[in-house]
Amino acid sequence: MSRQFAGSVYRGLKTATKRVMDSCGPLKVLASLSRIQSDSTLQRFGSQSADCADRFITVDVAVDFMKASGDFSLLEVMAYHLDMDVVAKPSTIKNPAKAAASQITGLAELIADLSVVAADGKITAQEIEDKDLVKDLAKVIKKAKRLKASLEQTLFVDAK
Repeated sequence: MSRQFAGSVYRGLKTATKRVMDSCGPLKVLASLSRIQSDSTLQRFGSQSADCADRFITVDVAVDFMKASGDFSLLEVMAYHLDMDVVAKPSTIKNPAKAAASQITGLAELIADLSVVAADGKITAQEIEDKDLVKDLAKVIKKAKRLKASLEQTLFVDAK
């Protein structure tokens, strides 16, 4: 069978699945949160062993676990490999003005860090790693998308 992605992508899905499951708790807790009662079946979902390589968590069980744990890393990994982002519903932003201010602060900090590392006209991989620039940029982008969705929602509601 031909797969759409490299093996590393599927191993990453397994890793994210295990992370979500670990966030829920031990196997007894996992069984209480889903329709899957078998410990061995639950263990296979996050296992990296060769005999479990093609045994992935079902969508309904993944949703149960993500909802229970608040850990959406599996969804985020899937979205990443599909060139998409996971953005919270606009209604989860209580105060768009405060969110905007926070966004501006985060962006200012990122720009300051970029200015420091780019002062010599180039940015090295070591500088990117040292300053955690990719992670910080991802946070700023995620916040910006949530803020954009919230502002668009406000425009839509106000237009009615």
